[in-house]
Amino acid sequence: MSARPSNKLTNWLPFPLLVSFAALLGLSQTAVSQTFIDEFTVFQSATDITLGDGAVSDGTATGPSILGGQRDIGAEALTSGGDTKIEVIISSGFLFLNNNTLTTGIGTVQWDGSDQSIALVPDGLGGIDLTKGGTATALEFTAIHADLASEFTIEAYSDANNFTKVEMVFPQVELGSPVTFTIPFADLENPAQCGTSGVTCGPGAQPVDFSSLGALQIRFNSGATPIVALDHTIGPISLVEEPPLACRLTGGGVTFDDTYPYVYWDETTFVYGESSLENGEVNRYQFGGQAGASTALPPQPSGEWTHHQQDGPAGKFTFHTGTASAPEGSEIIEIVCADPGGCGPSGNPPSPAKQLDFKCIGTFKSIGNGKWAPQWLVANANVTDEGHGNKDFDGTFHLCKVNVDDNGEGPDPDEGDDNLCPPDGFELNETANCACPDFYRIRIYNGLTADQLSYLPNGDIDPDSWLGEPVIYEAEGYLGFGGNGLQLHDLTGHDQNQ
Repeated sequence: MSARPSNKLTNWLPFPLLVSFAALLGLSQTAVSQTFIDEFTVFQSATDITLGDGAVSDGTATGPSILGGQRDIGAEALTSGGDTKIEVIISSGFLFLNNNTLTTGIGTVQWDGSDQSIALVPDGLGGIDLTKGGTATALEFTAIHADLASEFTIEAYSDANNFTKVEMVFPQVELGSPVTFTIPFADLENPAQCGTSGVTCGPGAQPVDFSSLGALQIRFNSGATPIVALDHTIGPISLVEEPPLACRLTGGGVTFDDTYPYVYWDETTFVYGESSLENGEVNRYQFGGQAGASTALPPQPSGEWTHHQQDGPAGKFTFHTGTASAPEGSEIIEIVCADPGGCGPSGNPPSPAKQLDFKCIGTFKSIGNGKWAPQWLVANANVTDEGHGNKDFDGTFHLCKVNVDDNGEGPDPDEGDDNLCPPDGFELNETANCACPDFYRIRIYNGLTADQLSYLPNGDIDPDSWLGEPVIYEAEGYLGFGGNGLQLHDLTGHDQNQ
């Protein structure tokens, strides 16, 4: 997490790994674009004037500016020296919490689906992807005013067994000097933080997963010793979104060749050897192409790719997408770049990212027969090749997914360490290790014929046609020493249609 430095506020943090915020003269400028959790424009109020009767709540606020379409609020008076009153009011883009003199109380704002009740439903939102496919990385809101410092709690749930509750300090905030709170998803999703000071997670250290959010709740003045006569004003709560990385891929490789050793994972360790088929137990495959050229903006639906399975248990075949010889409908349909900053050496200038995933729709140009017939991962796979009919093809189309890690160029001294180089490569939003070799994975899904496909309004094949279809072929591995090259590049003027 990149903390925004603020010497004035650092001492308020009980757990600095979990929270960063800075005193600014306006809203945060780090978010390229924001989507609101709640704009606080739909009026709502709850007032408690009686001790010991629980929270007074209001669940009437509904509308598209509220996460899940409906919001619950609650006000609960805890102690009083007279004139008991605590109120939570939402109006005109602000949330107000007011405790009367000598009164302490907790104010709650809750998003857990359309239940019209302050009783929390941990999975009430039904698994909303708050990350928006990985582009949203944090929650953010601005404290406009706080007459006294206090504590507050953010609670995020995927369900009743997967949640994170984080206790944080709300500093004193003078009018005219607002403070912006930024709460990164990665910190609340980190199991290593579970059980540390101020952090509670689901049983067995199971934190929330923001890609499947069931409920969100904030409780103000929630510390062990609530503050008397507390007044807070905060602005809308939003998502911080990172700009999508723009990059393109060129290159190719082979699992091993006649010059260089190869390396593969045998389920327990990395195995090294000279180029041979190892009695046919190891698949040998070759691949290459480019993805992302001649396009304006991410997700960059452009390019071509060929995967040639040459030997081993998976037999022989050639699979391609987007190439000039492929049937109409074969294309790269989505490219996502992640993990900014390239590994060196990786060209000049360095790569803008370490990882790239793309989806594609492709066909089998040829498929081996007899002893070269592929052994698909599922029985009775629906697969045909083009033969000579690529122009008026009536065979099977296949969804394909490719992942590459551009970890620089070998030799790489740590490629045998599975702690540094996980056998399945690095997940798209993980940080890849530049000490590892480049990594390549392809998955090919069961085939569908033209009459089994659905189509988008522009006439393209809808990739959702393959929902529920199994993977029939998968190959993955680190590329070993030399002889291979997967390069991620910045977009050129041509790529940007300039």
